[in-house]
Amino acid sequence: MEQHIKERPYDPETDDYNVPAFDKTQSVANRRDALNDLHIYWSKKPYSAIKQYIRHYSEPHDLILDPFYGSGGTALAALMEEPKAIAIDRSPASTFIIKN
Repeated sequence: MEQHIKERPYDPETDDYNVPAFDKTQSVANRRDALNDLHIYWSKKPYSAIKQYIRHYSEPHDLILDPFYGSGGTALAALMEEPKAIAIDRSPASTFIIKN
């Protein structure tokens, strides 16, 4: 995070973030694929749906923070879309999943 702040510091004078709400219908054609089926997690969301939010709300090379990453779907989707990701969770199961 410190490195990201050094590379891209926030400047309220020049940075404007004015993104409209995500109002599109989610297009998740197939929730079953090799990446989604790697492991079971009780609250897993399809990474393909999360990618749509990341594309809408972020720009390439942004830093995505997921403080409750659970199954790691947000981190996976962020890494697939170019932004860097920080994933944090207290659950030992979540830590094991994201580490492996």
